[in-house]
Amino acid sequence: MTVEHRPLSLDRNAREGLERPEDRRLRVLFVCTGNTCRSPMAEVIAGRRWPAAGIEVDLRSAGLAAAVGQPASEGAREVVARHGGDLGHHRSRSVQIEDLRWADLVLTMTVRHREVLRSLKVDTVEIATLAGFGEGIEGDVPDPYGGTLEDYEEAYRQIEKFIGGAEAELIRRRDSRETGIHSREEGEEDE
Repeated sequence: MTVEHRPLSLDRNAREGLERPEDRRLRVLFVCTGNTCRSPMAEVIAGRRWPAAGIEVDLRSAGLAAAVGQPASEGAREVVARHGGDLGHHRSRSVQIEDLRWADLVLTMTVRHREVLRSLKVDTVEIATLAGFGEGIEGDVPDPYGGTLEDYEEAYRQIEKFIGGAEAELIRRRDSRETGIHSREEGEEDE
C-alpha cells in the first residue's frame, strides 16, 4: 500500500517562506502509545547515531495514551543499557498540539499512530511511520510492553534498523539542499 508523504524541508521556516538561521537544528518527535518503550528507545538511538553522522537534531518523544510522568519500562531501560544508552531520567509525556507545531518531522511507531496524528491537521509537519520514512515500507514496530526481554531486544533491533534508514534519508535530503523535498512514498522502492 502506498501512503502519501507530505513535503519535508529540513528547514521548517523555508516551508513558511522565511529564512532559517544556520544554527537551527532539525526537530524530530518520536511517538508511540505510552512513551515508556519504543519512542524513548528511538530517541536514545537517534540521539547517539544522528549527530555522529552529522545530522544536527533536537529530539523528543511522547505517547498518544501516555500516563504522564512514568519512567521508561524496566525492559526498555535494561535493553537500552545493554546497548550503552540510558533511560534512567526518562519520564513519559503525552503528545500535545504544541509538540506537532514544534516538530519538523514526526516519526511514529505504527500506522495507526500516524493516522491519529495526521487527523489533527497540523500541516506544518511531516508525519510518517519510522518504518516508512526510514525503509519506505508500510509497517509497525511491535509494542514490547509487558513482554519478555527478548521482545524488547527485538523492538530495539527494529528501531535501530529503521533509525539507520531514516538517517540515510535525512542525509540524502540534507545533501540535496532543496526546499520542500518529497521523500519516497512508503512502500515505494528506490530506483
